[in-house]
Order: sequence, then structure tokens, then C-alpha cells
Amino acid sequence: MKNKNNFCRYYQAKIDKVNTWFFTGILKSYDYVTFERTLDKENQIFEFFVPEDMNKDFLDFMNIMISKNIASNLCELKNRLI
Repeated sequence: MKNKNNFCRYYQAKIDKVNTWFFTGILKSYDYVTFERTLDKENQIFEFFVPEDMNKDFLDFMNIMISKNIASNLCELKNRLI
């Protein structure tokens, strides 16, 4: 049986198509905050796997991106890997 505590928090968000490279470049400069990948390329939906101890840093970063209209519709969901 999988231990739920061994899994990251799971988020999805829509990333503005024009700013995708900017967003991913900046996010990669924050070591170990999240693993991200495109879940739905056509709709620019990204998924994020965030370690529990990096959750605050991730949310701080995403709130900045939302305020700059680079990200939207951020929501935490049940980790689809569990």
C-alpha cells in the first residue's frame, strides 16, 4: 500500500501561452521547489508536484505569477499518482 505522506502536493494551473518559456525558466531557477510539466499543451495546463516543505515557496511564487497575469486557475487537487 502506498503511504500518502510519501507523495508531493499536487497542483494544476493555466500558464499564459506567450509567457510559457519565461515562466518555466524562472521556475527552474528555484531549486527543488517543484517538478512541473505540461499536462494539456492545447489548453496550456501545467501540473506541479510540490514537496511538502516547499509548498509555501511554491505558493508565493505562483501568487506573483498570478498577479502578473502569467498564471491563472491555480488549484490544489488530489495527487493523481496516489
